[in-house]
Amino acid sequence: MARHRAYVITFLTTNQVKLTRHNMWHQVERVSQTLLTFNLARLLFVAPFPWTASLLT
Repeated sequence: MARHRAYVITFLTTNQVKLTRHNMWHQVERVSQTLLTFNLARLLFVAPFPWTASLLT
């Protein structure tokens, strides 16, 4: 049961970040190095979620 709960929490969190990122890119008119760096930092934050969820089970 804990494994399913961890999966659902990870899925919902990752999905929320993906939707936020998708909406952000629709508003972008120009791309700067700062924006690309910010986007990469967000990806680095989200990428370990599935791994940390597997540690909880």
